[in-house]
Formats: sequence, C-alpha cells, structure tokens
Amino acid sequence: MTKGIHQAPQMMWKFKAEGMTPPVLSESVVYCGGTDGIYAIDYKTGTLKWKWKLDFSVNASPAVCNGTVYVGSLNVLHALDSRTGEEKWAFQAGNGDVSSPCFDQNTAFFCCDDGFLYAVDCKKGKAKWRYEAKAPIVSSPAVGNGMVYVVDTEGYLHGVDIRTGKGIWCLQTGAQWTRTTPAVADGVVYLANHDELYAVDCRTGEVKWLFDSTEELFSSPAVADGMVYVGGAEEYLYAVDVDNGQLVWKHNSHGWRISPPAVADGTVYFGNYGGRFYAVDSKTGEEKWMMDCGEDLSETDPVVVDGVIYLSDYWSVYALKDGE
Repeated sequence: MTKGIHQAPQMMWKFKAEGMTPPVLSESVVYCGGTDGIYAIDYKTGTLKWKWKLDFSVNASPAVCNGTVYVGSLNVLHALDSRTGEEKWAFQAGNGDVSSPCFDQNTAFFCCDDGFLYAVDCKKGKAKWRYEAKAPIVSSPAVGNGMVYVVDTEGYLHGVDIRTGKGIWCLQTGAQWTRTTPAVADGVVYLANHDELYAVDCRTGEVKWLFDSTEELFSSPAVADGMVYVGGAEEYLYAVDVDNGQLVWKHNSHGWRISPPAVADGTVYFGNYGGRFYAVDSKTGEEKWMMDCGEDLSETDPVVVDGVIYLSDYWSVYALKDGE
C-alpha cells in the first residue's frame, strides 16, 4: 500500500506551464501535456528533463507503458521514448481529439471523437481492430475481464471483446453527453452518468445496482476499500458500497465540480473548481485536512505515491508532501 499524507501538506515543488493535463508518474518522472506538447519533469525536484513540442494542445493525460509515453492529440496517437522524448511512431485516427489510452499486454486501446474505439499494436503502431460506437466518444476506455469498456455521448456503455473488437453487449443508460471514464474492479464495471452511478456485470452487461445521487455526477469513479467514490457537479463527494449501491457517506467540499478522486492509505484525495484540495477518511468521510491551492482543480486527477501527491491546474503541475 502506498503511503498517503495525513496532515496538512506543504509545497514540494511547482512547475509552471500553460494548459497542463493531469499528471502521470512513471520511473521517477512526471509526465504532463500542455498547450504546446509534452513535459517530462523530475519527480523529486520539479525540473524539466525534456519537452516534446506539438502544434496542437494535448487535452488528455499522457499514459506510460513499458518505456513508452503515449500522447493523444488532434486525430493522432503518438508514441514517444520515455527517456528522450523521441517519437517512435504516430497512428492516424479519425477526425477529432484522441483520448488517453489504456493497455493490455502489447495493445493500446483509445477512443476518438469520430466514435471509434481503436486497438493498436504498441510496438509497431499498427491497427489491430476498431469498433464503432453509436455516437462520438469523449472519454477514455477501461479494460478488464477480457473486455474493453467505453461509453459514448448518447449514454451507451459498450462491452467489447479485447482480442477481436467484437461488441459483446451494449447498455443504454439514462443520460446523454457522458464524459466520464468507466472503472473496472472484481468483475464489475462502474460508470457515472448524469445523476446515476451504475454497477454493471462485466460479462453480461446486466445492471447489478444503481445509485441515484441528488446532483449531477461530474467525475469518473474510483474503486477501493469496499467503496465506489465519485464526485458531483455541485459540491459533494459520494462513497457508495460496492456490494449493494447504498450511500455510506458524502462529504461537502463547499465548491462545485469535484475532481476524480484518488485513494491511498485509507484516505481519499480530491479537488474542486474553487481550488480547494481535500483529504478525507475513506471509511467515514471525515475531513483530515484541506489546502487552498487557488486555482481550478476540478479537472485534476491526483497521483499519490510514497507520501507525495502530484496534481495539476491549468497553469502548473506540483508536488505536495507532509507538512512539518
């Protein structure tokens, strides 16, 4: 279990650049996208190791797998050497923004605004298959139990065979323009859509339970400690029992648009649009500490590793450590 931060933190370092995506940490390097490319930043000092320039903004977080950084931009998925930033290959997708990929063995899976889910060979950059959804896709896919899961903007959740790209099942949920990414754990795929949180059987696509919140759900869900954690668009972070979909607790963040939560060492970490960053007890929802960072944190996706939290706002990426 990775160590969390249980008391009010202090700034360890701050790296400034425009349009920063949520950070990703791999092999002692923090990777972030920005308005003009990808930044590789030393995880201890916050100094720049390399930068790969791009003519378009990077709107989705980079992803790292086996020494390669994968970057989605307009129409293209790029593969970069994680040590040097040199481009290995570029895959031309359809017309639109390309999502962050996820991986299974030697395959990268990603989505595009063109309404397709793509499977691409990680070494060669060649397409293995593509699957057409019922509408554009503006979120990332998730993998588990031999399937790839993706939700389109008409609210359809698709379960796709990971080897063949064949659609196995398709579930129509109750809302349109879904922007959240599914989470997969223990044979169940969880999806936040409008004001409902779905728990769906990975194999069959059958709904196991449905949680109805009192507000629109804004963040992608996270699953840990027997709970599903999900942030609302108005002010609450919700903790829902994985077995029955019952609300266990909710925390008022006193600000709208809750970020995707991260869970580590019995603590849930999340931010909101007002710039507040919270740590709350994962079992009770009791607040441990709050830090006012001053900028919109609703789009951050915190990373917690060895007692350090990495997060971002539009103007910077930074690291927090235990306060002294």
